[in-house]
Amino acid sequence: MFWKKYWQYDPGLFRLKHAAKTVLAVLLAVAVFSKFGMITRVTAGIAAGFSIQGVVGETTKNKLISLVIADICFLGAYLIGASVRPYPLLSGIFLTLLAFFVMYVRRFGPRFSTFPLLVWAVGFLATVLSSPNDTNLILHGIAMIIGFLISGGILLAVFPENKRYLFYDNIAIFLSHYADVFSWLKQQTQFIQKPQAFSAQTHVKKSELLHLMQLNETIASITVTLSPGRQNRLNKLVVWQFSLTKALAIIFEGFETLHRESKILPKNASAQLNALMTWLTRYINSIAINKNTDTIEFKPIHNGEALLRQFREDLKACMTVASENNIALLNIYLGFRMIFRNLL
Repeated sequence: MFWKKYWQYDPGLFRLKHAAKTVLAVLLAVAVFSKFGMITRVTAGIAAGFSIQGVVGETTKNKLISLVIADICFLGAYLIGASVRPYPLLSGIFLTLLAFFVMYVRRFGPRFSTFPLLVWAVGFLATVLSSPNDTNLILHGIAMIIGFLISGGILLAVFPENKRYLFYDNIAIFLSHYADVFSWLKQQTQFIQKPQAFSAQTHVKKSELLHLMQLNETIASITVTLSPGRQNRLNKLVVWQFSLTKALAIIFEGFETLHRESKILPKNASAQLNALMTWLTRYINSIAINKNTDTIEFKPIHNGEALLRQFREDLKACMTVASENNIALLNIYLGFRMIFRNLL
């Protein structure tokens, strides 16, 4: 619970935890081989650190699969690199082919992962640090395997996390706050507030929504999926949150202008607006999130478009020639129109 609460104040917590796990894995791996030679300790530390850094995936299962694949590639690159170390020509050919392979494989999905580049780094270090002695080569291989096991244990036991569920938890909180804004806004249409007080309250509301959106933006940016399509869907959901927040900001701007001019909506328009916001509150609260398909499921609730059209007609009746309030009224309608475009 502490970490989930702390996350709300630090969008970079994922990176902090990942760095902490990497450092812990390296220190434990080096400590296990503290009585062995320096190259053995370095090999174990590199194996543990690279293993955690090479992990991609959102769920524990995906991370474990990624960890096993990465460790096999690391171990293979190390053993081959160590085997060709005595032969400069073979070492050069091996590193060239490995560089081509790790750059080419990135086009199949893990384009944002450091894992392929780390495989090349392990192969390079093997041609520099390893010893031609067969006994030392076996010892270094064992050090790598133990380093991998240490990184796997830390990955599962220290700061476990599931980015997918946290991403959708944030969307659920975002929608809950979004619905609450309309309940609050209905009260503000009945009387005139001091412009400064109203602006301060709207700033708080926008900041809460922007913060939740930025959290998901951070998660999407550091979440590496094996499916480019899934990565695009996560990015689209972040853009969707931004669009809803932008639409609300336009509505706030319109109301701030009215409060600044000491104006309130006429009775008919105000009643229609309240009906529209009541409908939106119910509609937003009915939205479901499908975590398996990365989609937002909208339940059909009728009369929404009809309420918006009637509100537009009531606003037209409020507008007068060359009135400064016309822009404010248009902003209010435009904001609601943008919300409907993103929700229906």
